[in-house]
Amino acid sequence: MEGFHFWTIPVVAMMAYFMIHVEMIAEEIEDPFGESEDDLMLDDLCLTIERSVEGILAARELEPDHPPVPVLLASAAAIGPAAAPY
Repeated sequence: MEGFHFWTIPVVAMMAYFMIHVEMIAEEIEDPFGESEDDLMLDDLCLTIERSVEGILAARELEPDHPPVPVLLASAAAIGPAAAPY
């Protein structure tokens, strides 16, 4: 610190400024679920998924000869990488 002399004050002030703002950003993104303006719009996402599922189910009801879709009860990771759909 001996070499900085009077530069110590502005350097420390600038570092404090950046650290305080990093903390403020961390607090803002810490809880993305809520009712604030900048939170995730989970209600809209859930409504979109619900409408899509209802549309798929309605389309299947219109097709009388459609065989039932088998349901995979185990996850693809538990079965192995060869069974993964992607």
